[in-house]
Amino acid sequence: MSKPTLYAQFGSKDGLIAAVLDRRRQTRQKALTEFLAGLSSEPEEKLLAVFDWLALGHAKPGFRGCPFTNAAVELPDADHPARAVILDLLLIDGANARVVHSRDRTAMRRAGSAAARLIAAARTPRGRDTSVPDTSTPKYDREDPEG
Repeated sequence: MSKPTLYAQFGSKDGLIAAVLDRRRQTRQKALTEFLAGLSSEPEEKLLAVFDWLALGHAKPGFRGCPFTNAAVELPDADHPARAVILDLLLIDGANARVVHSRDRTAMRRAGSAAARLIAAARTPRGRDTSVPDTSTPKYDREDPEG
C-alpha cells in the first residue's frame, strides 16, 4: 500500500494502528463468542471458560502477550487514536490495559468485583437484590507479590 493510499484510507499511520487493533478486537470477540456458544448456559461456566480460552491462546507457539496491552505499552500518549480501541476490551484485558495505561493496580480486583456482580445478576430474578460482597479489597493483608 502506498503512502497516499494509506492516508486516504486511514488518515494517518496512527489511524492505521487504531484500525488494525479494532479489527483484531472484533476478531477476538467473535472467536470468544463462538467458543462460549458451545457451552452450557450457566453463567459461572461461561465466565470461567473465558480464562480457559485465554490460556489456550497463551499456549500457542509464538505467543508474545496480549496485543492490546503490548500496544498500550508502545503507545503511552493518552490521545493516540488507538487508545480508545485499547481500552474498549474484555473485562480481563481492560484490567490489564488499565495497569499499563494509568498504573491502576486495583483494576483487576475491580474486574473481579464486576464479574461477581454479573454472576449474581444472572442468578437473581428481576426485581430482587443483586448486591454481592465487595471483593475489590484484598482478602489478605500483604503486598501483591508481583509488585
